[in-house]
Amino acid sequence: MAIELLSIFSILTGGSLLVSIGGIRGWGAPALGFIVGMAFMVILGSVQALAKVSTNPLVTLPLTLLIPLSLWAWYYQKKRIEMPFRIISTVLFLGGTALAVFGLYAVKLLNLMPDSYQYAQIGSLLESGNIDSAQPNLLLTRLLAVPLMHAPANLANEFFLRSITPLLAASTVASLAWFCRKGLQLKQVNHWTIFTLSAAAALLLLTNQFFVYNAFYVNGHLLYAALLLLITGSAWLYALDADVPKSALRLIIFFAIPALIVTRPEASLHLFIILLPVFVSTRFSPRHKAFILAVLSLSIIAWNGFLFLKFLHAGQSAPIAVSAMLCIGIGSIAAISLFFLPLFDKISPRILPSAEIGLWMGLLVAALINPEMFFESIAATIENIIMGAGLWGYSLIILGFLFLGTLVLSNAPGRVFLRFPVTTFIPFGLLLAFLREVPYRIGPFDSFNRMFLHIAPLAILFIASSAMTAKWGLNFKQKPSENH
Repeated sequence: MAIELLSIFSILTGGSLLVSIGGIRGWGAPALGFIVGMAFMVILGSVQALAKVSTNPLVTLPLTLLIPLSLWAWYYQKKRIEMPFRIISTVLFLGGTALAVFGLYAVKLLNLMPDSYQYAQIGSLLESGNIDSAQPNLLLTRLLAVPLMHAPANLANEFFLRSITPLLAASTVASLAWFCRKGLQLKQVNHWTIFTLSAAAALLLLTNQFFVYNAFYVNGHLLYAALLLLITGSAWLYALDADVPKSALRLIIFFAIPALIVTRPEASLHLFIILLPVFVSTRFSPRHKAFILAVLSLSIIAWNGFLFLKFLHAGQSAPIAVSAMLCIGIGSIAAISLFFLPLFDKISPRILPSAEIGLWMGLLVAALINPEMFFESIAATIENIIMGAGLWGYSLIILGFLFLGTLVLSNAPGRVFLRFPVTTFIPFGLLLAFLREVPYRIGPFDSFNRMFLHIAPLAILFIASSAMTAKWGLNFKQKPSENH
């Protein structure tokens, strides 16, 4: 129990201090802070593993707390900033968090599948300092983020932290409400309307059957969804010039990118699609675009380079996917200079539609080459999402109709940052079946079925943030630029 509390409070406090340094105040600090703290811990643990130094959680957890605390203390002293929290409110909040940890630890409610035990295996190797003995294929498929989340449990002779995934789910819901609130404040509507729409967005996610299941499921999908929400939500608020310090939004993106790369195998490729609206937006300076792409590229190179060497040391050939991503990472470093060319600004408006059309055309070509793979995957997806085999109930169908209706009938400024990851998800996800050379299958634990969770918070944020669009309808006399 002590290890559980130490882990949760290190992550929560460290992350909250990091976002408060950026200037985020109020309840948004712990809401975002828990996910940012998780990302920071994952980055630290990954660096420890890649650098071949001790990966014991007794090293990682104190660093997760002490580094932000030191930075915050230095920043507070030098800049003389106001205290980012109130003592009484903080004590009450931490007390409530402790009670939640106690309760979740006591009920022992976990959803475990075979892949959960593979995560536990890597977590055990991290805790014992034997990560070098992990099989390369195991690291290729399970990566490091989820094992690092649960590695501290081994200190108490257990395999999983019982409260960390439910608290991550709660933080995701709270972060969704925070992003919605900050976006709606720009529309100059009354506080009651903002509260109602933000609460409705949170409840729409919280009442989603599959989201609730994943709140207790030891896997990487919930963490992926949370980090994706932070990246896209922060980019969206940044482009809208919302009442949030831009340094804080850049900091959130900075921490979320490397953590996402070691969460699931498709993240390295997916992030290029997710961040494409950022790279073509005029709201981000060339310097900031270059910095974001550098973080993405170096993270891809570090992780895939680590995997490449692991396969070589095991006397095996590295998979094509690892070698390809390593080359893409190196190539994208060279592409950073494009942001500073005048020609890039001229062609950037054509990049997003070209990329989206390219994904659909790529899927069409893949389907023509291997129609059996395509139709098997489509049939399984229909069974899972529409016929109920995926345990989504009607929630995903309803969410899809709401999203499509909002997409067609409204045109809120800056919505491309939320829209593009959702509308590119179907072709990207189906193309992954061809890349892994295995069709999707019927059942709730099919990869593609579970991946829909990644975009559910984004779709809800898109709907809620468009609710106060000035004019709805199929025809607009003047449409604001989607790229804003």
